[in-house]
Amino acid sequence: DMKKELFDAAGGPSEKDPEKPKRIKDKDVTTRLLVGLENQPGKGFELEQKIRDTREALIKLVGGDEAVAATMPLKIDDEAVERSDKNNWTEYNFKQMPVAAVFPLLTKFQNDAKASATTALNYLLGKVAGEDIKFDAFEPVVSASKGYVIRGEKYSADVFLSAYSTSAGDNTKIYVNGSNLPVENGKATYESTAAGIGTKKYKVRIDVENPLTGEVKSYEKEFEYEVGERSVTVSARSTRRRATR
Repeated sequence: DMKKELFDAAGGPSEKDPEKPKRIKDKDVTTRLLVGLENQPGKGFELEQKIRDTREALIKLVGGDEAVAATMPLKIDDEAVERSDKNNWTEYNFKQMPVAAVFPLLTKFQNDAKASATTALNYLLGKVAGEDIKFDAFEPVVSASKGYVIRGEKYSADVFLSAYSTSAGDNTKIYVNGSNLPVENGKATYESTAAGIGTKKYKVRIDVENPLTGEVKSYEKEFEYEVGERSVTVSARSTRRRATR
């Protein structure tokens, strides 16, 4: 902890106020610890790099969204350094600064990091809550109560526009009767060789995993279709010919 190191380097707790270091007004201790000596860079350079790396990681986490990045307070103000007479960010913030002034500055960096992380988390939560699945493709779908009817029987089907996600991949699993089907472009194909005449049923389950929380939501539905024999059509003319022979 850099604040603890600075506290100890400034003489540790004072007798009058143990919450403050003894050399609270000392400027050399901050320069030596954070800016460093001529051949030994101080810890301020390490702090600067951590701030840059953390900000970059958080921006990457929100997909590079510039509007979100602009609200993240954790950053290195390079423009302020350029306008000053200091050589770099570390000198600009810590060189010949009293211990009393540096402690609040280090606390600010900590708070900025927490606030920026919260901004990224809120962004991700909003994305997950608003769109567990991103639907980007559509196609007409017919859902019939029966897959087979006989003459004179009413055929009934629901016709609607279905949306699906072509990006559904590792976080989406599709099962039919417990068997996992390969998913390509957001869809899976179920094929089965009909065996035996009559009504056949199959159960579909789709599992969608929330990439942020790991929570899995399952959607299930049962479908059916009819299997029949191919009929042989014999014309009346052909029948008469065989009868006269």
